[in-house]
Amino acid sequence: MKEYTIQLNEEKTLIASDGTAVNEAGLVLQIWQDLNKMKPTHQEDILIKKILEQILEKEFNKEEGGIPMPDYY
Repeated sequence: MKEYTIQLNEEKTLIASDGTAVNEAGLVLQIWQDLNKMKPTHQEDILIKKILEQILEKEFNKEEGGIPMPDYY
């Protein structure tokens, strides 16, 4: 297994689908939530979801309740 290092901008320069300003981790969260809701069956979507999930597990410590999933999903 290979490990990679990524860098995400912490400045809120992006706009989420609800119109709020978010940083790159916030947009990663939104994309993962959307993919999670879709319950993807295509391998490329499953792979992207898995990669995003690894990022989010580091961002949102499992001890703090894990990756957030809003009620509206």
